Amino acid sequence: MSASKLPAHSSRCSTPVGNPIDAIVSRYVDYLRERRYASETIQRYLASLRHFARRLNKRLTLDDIDDALVMEFVDVHLPRCRCPRPCMRHVNTVRAALRHLLSVLKDEGLCNAGRAQLHSPVDFELGLFKHYLVDSCGYAQTTCCNRLWHIRNFLDSVFGQEAVTADHLTSTDIENFTARYFKGRSHATRLTYCVDLASYLRFRGLQGDDTRALLAAIPKMASPMPVRLPIAMTNRELDLFFAAFDLTTPIGMRDFAIARCLADLALRRMEVVRLQLGSFDWQNGTVTLTHTKGGRERKLPLPAQTANALVRYLRYGRPDTSNRAVFVRQIAPYDKPISAVAVNHLIRAAFVRAGLDERFRGVHVLRRTAATRLIQGGASLKEVADVLGHRHLNTTTLYTRVDLDRLRKVAQPWPEHRP
Repeated sequence: MSASKLPAHSSRCSTPVGNPIDAIVSRYVDYLRERRYASETIQRYLASLRHFARRLNKRLTLDDIDDALVMEFVDVHLPRCRCPRPCMRHVNTVRAALRHLLSVLKDEGLCNAGRAQLHSPVDFELGLFKHYLVDSCGYAQTTCCNRLWHIRNFLDSVFGQEAVTADHLTSTDIENFTARYFKGRSHATRLTYCVDLASYLRFRGLQGDDTRALLAAIPKMASPMPVRLPIAMTNRELDLFFAAFDLTTPIGMRDFAIARCLADLALRRMEVVRLQLGSFDWQNGTVTLTHTKGGRERKLPLPAQTANALVRYLRYGRPDTSNRAVFVRQIAPYDKPISAVAVNHLIRAAFVRAGLDERFRGVHVLRRTAATRLIQGGASLKEVADVLGHRHLNTTTLYTRVDLDRLRKVAQPWPEHRP
């Protein structure tokens, strides 16, 4: 198929003969079909390609197409587009179509999208720091992104586009940065900045820099215990929550299995996303987690209700795919695991269907609920910490504060005043 045969919204929006995209359209369609996109979706993407190709005209080659050109088309051209109607202008559709185009070009070695680009000295320094956070500290992706963002602010404020040299940092740089960024921010945000600065300076210390004076310049901030008790779900609320999933549909089966993993195994959302088909020992009834927040492997027993939910999904709900992730997308592209954001959305949607959305919103309440049920069942603090994957028992003690019924049983009556 050539670009001249693309389904057009009108003849006025046709691709000029000889446009460089002509040569890649057939491969582009095959790429989408391999990922089982619906015919209607492919038609919309091809219409988007036609619009993009019309803008390219004959001035550019395939080798000129890169992220910057796509970004310019989506962010600059589309909002001001005056191309003859009708033509595809839906931003999300066009962006998705061109993202797939970049993938095809990259696979064919015809695109600059994956080639090395020039980076600023701060970018280079952050790359080294990121390797330290991931490889040495084992931090989760979200933690790394937030920490890198804060340190970027710090390094940009000190060095700008100049070379990053830690021996040029002074205590005054630390004091000026914290004074400026602490304005109008909460205690928790200030504390996070201090922790992130200390982490970066310890990293520089491992590189041979003397950062003792710099570490001493970071403001000392208390880390108070939370005033409010953590919220956990009651058995009644948990029943309503589980009943909110439609087990007659593939999506409902998948989402229910995810919910059971969160509530029964006390998994974090990223641990659910990273579950693999080989993570389960069905004969012995265990699941092994390898991609955890702390980077430590842990093995958990697999409750019967969780196993049943997983088996139902794997047999009747999971689409055919070569991806080894347990939980995959139910719409094209099927060969991709579900995202952590999608887990957030499906859990929140279940809370809404169950009528619990005014009380619960986040995914983490399921983890707290699982911990609370373990405590109520008589598990020791160490056993709960092992299930949750906590390194320090102090973190686990936060979960013991929600077991009010157990506290009432051991509480002594208030002594009456006797004259």
